[in-house]
Amino acid sequence: MVKLEWRKNRDHFGSIFDAMSHEFDQIEQVMNNVLRTAPNRTAGHYSLDGPFYYGFSITPGPDDKPVLKEFGNIRNSEQGDVANGIREPIIDTIVDDKEGKLRVTCEMPGVTKQDIKLTVNEDGITISATNGDKKYNTNIPLSVKIEPNSADASYNNGILDLKLTLKESPTREGLDVKIK
Repeated sequence: MVKLEWRKNRDHFGSIFDAMSHEFDQIEQVMNNVLRTAPNRTAGHYSLDGPFYYGFSITPGPDDKPVLKEFGNIRNSEQGDVANGIREPIIDTIVDDKEGKLRVTCEMPGVTKQDIKLTVNEDGITISATNGDKKYNTNIPLSVKIEPNSADASYNNGILDLKLTLKESPTREGLDVKIK
């Protein structure tokens, strides 16, 4: 009796995995069609021969609301998707309230530290780099105030690491309020 139950469950799970495999096959076919037709778009669309990069990351924001960050060299415009050859790099920002630091990590493979232009002000960070066909550009608005003079940047193995001191640590402790 136990063997029959197990076999019944195995067949059930097998059909689930078969259905998932079928869905993945369909996604692969759609992606292959998109990639095959992308370079053949009409005027104003995909002005470069490729390669094309596009992706996104979702991270929790300051109020635990999701923050969507795009990266790649394809941008959506009124005329449709446009490839401009400039990539938006993958970026991660971490605010360390205990240490009073902001850390920005940026992936930019294929350039050297001499190719990178980094500008920091109290409200945001601008990063750009060009080396041959590798072009990166991004503006990072900041939700915290920083000391621009505290910037400490390093670049190693395609990763730009920037550390900044917060101008004032956000107050996480509550204030006692008297009730009238």
